[in-house]
Amino acid sequence: MSKSINQGPKSDSIIGCGMYAFTPFLRKAWTKFFQHAGQCHRVSQHSVDNTFCEIELNFSPSNALYFSEKALLSHTCGYPYLKKWRDSHLPVCIPLFDIDGCDDISYRSWFIRHKRSPNRHLEHFYQSRVAINGWESNSGMNVLRYAISQLAGNSKFFREVTVTGSHFQSICDVAEGRADIAAIDAVSFYFASVKSPKLLDHIEIFDQSAVTVGLPFVQHRNSTIDPAEVTQFLNHAAKSFSDQHGAAFKLTGFKIVDEQAYLPMLELENKAVTAGYPELR
Repeated sequence: MSKSINQGPKSDSIIGCGMYAFTPFLRKAWTKFFQHAGQCHRVSQHSVDNTFCEIELNFSPSNALYFSEKALLSHTCGYPYLKKWRDSHLPVCIPLFDIDGCDDISYRSWFIRHKRSPNRHLEHFYQSRVAINGWESNSGMNVLRYAISQLAGNSKFFREVTVTGSHFQSICDVAEGRADIAAIDAVSFYFASVKSPKLLDHIEIFDQSAVTVGLPFVQHRNSTIDPAEVTQFLNHAAKSFSDQHGAAFKLTGFKIVDEQAYLPMLELENKAVTAGYPELR
């Protein structure tokens, strides 16, 4: 596994790992983890298919990669999984992090504002500017849409909606005054603060979202790999990885998950639609 991660000849199997890999530190940490997992595979009795012997990481997974025969696992947000991948893919497991805002397989988003903002509660942000990482994001859009729907009903709430393309950029937009509010998932918020600690001089958390299930690694429904075996294997690697050199990564393990766990995300969407607020606006 280790000799072909992100370098050298293309391997027979690929892991799409783009969700929590938005800094050089995170990309290096995932690379080291899967290199370590490969070493564990070679010296243990775990036999998660021969495809785990040599794997390439892809930190910019595309639609083509999700459907590629070489895609062993792909990390995605639970909301686009439900909207785009549910018919073709199955959730396998969720990475678990020892980070404030995460609780086992669940996590929440932090609602952030500029420290100089006079707005103290969500309802105070009427006619303000919101930054979202993308329309298909659960943590940046779906949970915020639900929260606002309870205030706005069928009315337009925000003066301006900016799609930034990433949680990190949404944080920067709030910190630098281009937006007034954003919803940032707890894991992204933590690693963004590690990457740029001075951001915390300008922003603060003022509220939190509904709790939903974390971001899954998914596999194609045609895959022959057993989700329970994959999860067991990754947990074996995660334990020794953290003990040796992975503490800063905050990865504590993996837990198997099924598609039913993600249905509450659609319930949040449906409640917003019922309230007359089908899109964040």
